[in-house]
Amino acid sequence: MTNLVQSTTEETTDNVLYQAPEAGNLALPPGNRPQTIYVKAFNKIPAFALEPSGPFFTGGFAWKYDSHPLFVTFELAGGIAGILCHGQGLQSSASYDGKQHLCIPASRATYDFDVQFTTGCLHDPQIVVTPIDD
Repeated sequence: MTNLVQSTTEETTDNVLYQAPEAGNLALPPGNRPQTIYVKAFNKIPAFALEPSGPFFTGGFAWKYDSHPLFVTFELAGGIAGILCHGQGLQSSASYDGKQHLCIPASRATYDFDVQFTTGCLHDPQIVVTPIDD
């Protein structure tokens, strides 16, 4: 008979619910293929990943552009209300049904943006954009 209450270290370290996010930026694939970024809160700090199971990064994300802008769809996990852009050339949609869209220009820049929690709190990660040949 298996004891269902007792857990082992192996079970918890392999379970994504117990994994902590990593510091630094999520590196998006270079080029202009549309991306989906999963946004999840870890102790009131937003983190970003390319897969729903991670790995998640807390600094924001980085993208190496070619000649076209990048279109991103954010998948917002519970507790995340949306992404707020501050008129720096970033174009975002309203958030709806746990999703929000963003267009990032193909030019060297570091953009500040806010992740808004459903409680109204804000956190300010960055988007770092550099040429593909850097």
